[in-house]
Amino acid sequence: WCDVAPDRVRIHQALTQPMKGKRAVGEVKSTSSRREVPLPPFARAALARHRKSLGAIPHPSALVFLTAEGTPVRFSNFSRRHFAPLAKRAGVAGVTFHQLRHTAATLLLASGSDVKTAQAVLGHARASHTLDIYADAVPGNVDAAMERLGEML
Repeated sequence: WCDVAPDRVRIHQALTQPMKGKRAVGEVKSTSSRREVPLPPFARAALARHRKSLGAIPHPSALVFLTAEGTPVRFSNFSRRHFAPLAKRAGVAGVTFHQLRHTAATLLLASGSDVKTAQAVLGHARASHTLDIYADAVPGNVDAAMERLGEML
């Protein structure tokens, strides 16, 4: 909780989950993965509801999401018990959690965010990586760019 502010989250740790073994919190993979990400209003509201649902103010060193036993959530359990049912109710059954990351990146670029901003949000080391994965995913970008160029000229 110490990394969650009302309007942003600081990312500097990751939960590792070996196939067999104990889950552990450790450093993120790279220096570019260390970042602060501003939260959109819907995420701020959801985190505020979650914090309120906990009753007592959580200890600053506590993870934001824990099991009923107070241990880190196993991703496979989260996916099966929570994410998949939510995706089904939203009408996007079969969507994976990682696909949401791709969707967010594509929406960032489609909304007019520059590549460096998308790179910072995603934690990519190089903007070229962001471009290689997401730039061609936004339909109509080339047509819209040519329209803007025509208007400028």
